[in-house]
Amino acid sequence: MGNFSMKSACVFIMLQTAAIISMMDLEFKIVKPTCRFCQKPEAVVRLNFDTHEVLQSPLYSLCALSLIFYGYGVVYLRTDAPSEGFVLRLCSASVLLWRKLSPIMILPWLMMVGKGIWPYPERLWNCIFMEYEGEINNFYCMAFAAISFWIISMFVVIWTFLMVIKTNQRLIFSTRLETNATSELRAYIQAINESFGFELVVIDT
Repeated sequence: MGNFSMKSACVFIMLQTAAIISMMDLEFKIVKPTCRFCQKPEAVVRLNFDTHEVLQSPLYSLCALSLIFYGYGVVYLRTDAPSEGFVLRLCSASVLLWRKLSPIMILPWLMMVGKGIWPYPERLWNCIFMEYEGEINNFYCMAFAAISFWIISMFVVIWTFLMVIKTNQRLIFSTRLETNATSELRAYIQAINESFGFELVVIDT
């Protein structure tokens, strides 16, 4: 149980980190001088974020976490529960639901991080290619910082998404027994299913 909790915590931290990074808006601006002949325009970056969205983000991360651990979580619940009754039916229905609908659980998280990541390149592009007379102070340094931030954000989000999907597929595959399995292995799996009281491992026919 401790190992299961540790894995869940690690996945949640990765999901939450990617979510928070996607909500950090590194605003790249060209600040025009108030007096045209006094000074040059200056490039600046400002880090903005919505506190309300940051506080709500753990709910999306928990939903995405259920993508890979929801079914196995109720199996762990079953080990400490009576062999009959409500908990047993809950475990059976939850594992079946998890196998069929688990990819849907990451959609809210993906939509949230996508909303923060996708508009960023357009805003950055429009700002970098603005035409001003004369040089702009700190332009290259600030542009490099803004571009690097976007690349890192994309890498973290894509890597987290692929890791979660790959783990989900691996866990679902581990709960299926192919048709070419030996009769001894089939009997062993059937005994495991009977001990749990529901079909923990699916035997393909």
